[in-house]
Amino acid sequence: MKIIGLTGTVGCGKSTVGKLMQDNFSVKLVMTDSLGHLAIKKGSSGYEDVIHLFGDEILMESGEIDRKILAKIVFESNEKLNKLNEIIHPWVKQYLSEDILKEKHLGKYQFYVIESAILFETGLNKMCQENWYIDTRDDIRRERLKVNRGYSDEKIALILSNQQEKNFFVEHCDHVVENNRSLEDVLCQIEKLLV
Repeated sequence: MKIIGLTGTVGCGKSTVGKLMQDNFSVKLVMTDSLGHLAIKKGSSGYEDVIHLFGDEILMESGEIDRKILAKIVFESNEKLNKLNEIIHPWVKQYLSEDILKEKHLGKYQFYVIESAILFETGLNKMCQENWYIDTRDDIRRERLKVNRGYSDEKIALILSNQQEKNFFVEHCDHVVENNRSLEDVLCQIEKLLV
């Protein structure tokens, strides 16, 4: 089972490419954003640590952490974001290590794909045998973020200014998948890389 890291900037279509891989090939897709949510879910090891760090005001009536409130807090403070990441990232790495071992033992999939916007920042790239960069033109990314997420131009500019440059990804990844045209075009590129 080959382990592939899938990365790129916000709005590039990482999730779409990952789902294309999952739907058309022998791929187990794991999205680290979803794992991050599990890491702070009520009953998880990270839950109490996050409440201790940020206080009860981040809790909903159900006792679950309100991720929107938490996101607003860490969006305004790099220090708080780093502290949150110190809780979440080790949990995610541990989960992935155990899941990869389990999937290798089961032998069901040819490929295990880790989709993460911060693959290199978290060191998850070191778990992968190949790292792929999903490249999308800036104007397409901006349009996707406006239409799909309802982001303002200001918010888009702020998010993009905090992300790695294309050159970084091209230099550090094994393959580049261009996501500027149709899904069929992307599928053809994936097929060539997986065969």
